[in-house]
Amino acid sequence: MSILHQPVPMLAPIGWGACINSGLPTNAHLRAKLESLDNSCKALKCYDAASMFLLHKVVSSDGASERHLRKYSVSLERILNWSFIVAKKSVFDWDQEDIQRYLDFVEVPDSSWVCSTSFSRFVSNKNEPYEKWPINERWRPFKRKYSDGAVMPPYWGELDKERTIILDFFLYLFQRTAYPLAYLDANIVEKLRREIPTKRPPRSLRREYRKRLFKMSSFELDWIFEKATEFSKGKWQYELVLFAMAIMRYSNLPIKSLCRGSNSTGLLSQFYRQSAEWNFVIDSGAPTERIYKLDAEIDSYIRRYLTYLGLAWDLPLPDTHIFRRPEKEQGFGYDYLAEMVESLRQELYKLVENHRSYHLNISQEIPQKFSLWVIRKSRPLPTREPKRRGRPHKTQLPIASLD
Repeated sequence: MSILHQPVPMLAPIGWGACINSGLPTNAHLRAKLESLDNSCKALKCYDAASMFLLHKVVSSDGASERHLRKYSVSLERILNWSFIVAKKSVFDWDQEDIQRYLDFVEVPDSSWVCSTSFSRFVSNKNEPYEKWPINERWRPFKRKYSDGAVMPPYWGELDKERTIILDFFLYLFQRTAYPLAYLDANIVEKLRREIPTKRPPRSLRREYRKRLFKMSSFELDWIFEKATEFSKGKWQYELVLFAMAIMRYSNLPIKSLCRGSNSTGLLSQFYRQSAEWNFVIDSGAPTERIYKLDAEIDSYIRRYLTYLGLAWDLPLPDTHIFRRPEKEQGFGYDYLAEMVESLRQELYKLVENHRSYHLNISQEIPQKFSLWVIRKSRPLPTREPKRRGRPHKTQLPIASLD
């Protein structure tokens, strides 16, 4: 018998890393750790349940994409680790208090479970199959920011997602006779769904928060883009930053999904031009397919970026990473892109400090608060037609005809 002292990656870098027929881990190092645990943890059977729950999501979603499954796999890794290390029991022996304790732990995890930088789950080796990859000891289940040495609380949406997934997981286990639950059933799960409050703040508070957010005017945005264009002439990194800024200003695309990640990477081929308009497709051909229509103003920035990469804008784009150097095939992750944005912010700070005349038209907060998300927040929202309330006036009713 052994005890896990620190969390380990339970799932493979791609998909769930389990054989569809058995639902057991295929990585030899992970399987050895699970088999060494106390029998009361029922580690392999818990892993089987988690992998089958992911398979259930594939089937019920009619072929969900890897990006869609990612949100489940992250939560299931946390659930299994917490069950084996903190609760020291199998997931089949959880009760109502365990679910609440787990949700409290997700909100404020132990510092040994948190890292500020992403690490791969396993130490990859191109010369060996995944089954032989050793576990990356630097990996942690939570990626959080630190402030004054303390872990910052997560966004409320992440906590509500954990609440939904863990309740769906136990409802799934109850519906399968192969995974008998000792203290939970469908009625208890639905009762917890009603009683455990969500972290989503009231609409009034969300509105007040949005009003306090720092935003830039159209003039200030134009000034930022002008300076970024000037800086890009002497530094190739700012070509990537300028393109990322254009995406944040002229689209609703999630910027992180366009960067290279351990489970998903944006490709240039996802951009396509139709009827003189640029579009971006996610999960093309899948039931979860989503098409983003980009603003017309982004056209010049896409053409500029493709010229930087040595590609023609009027031809189908290749299946290569989006944020990369022209001579490289592998792209950059979001953290590296954020470092380049920070470098631009420092350049803007020096520019404003050395040229006081900019203060007449440019907010002094820009050098301190500039980021990609500030650009997204400063993007003007599309106007909506006011809702018509009450019964329509008789003059607005269709005229009856005897024909």
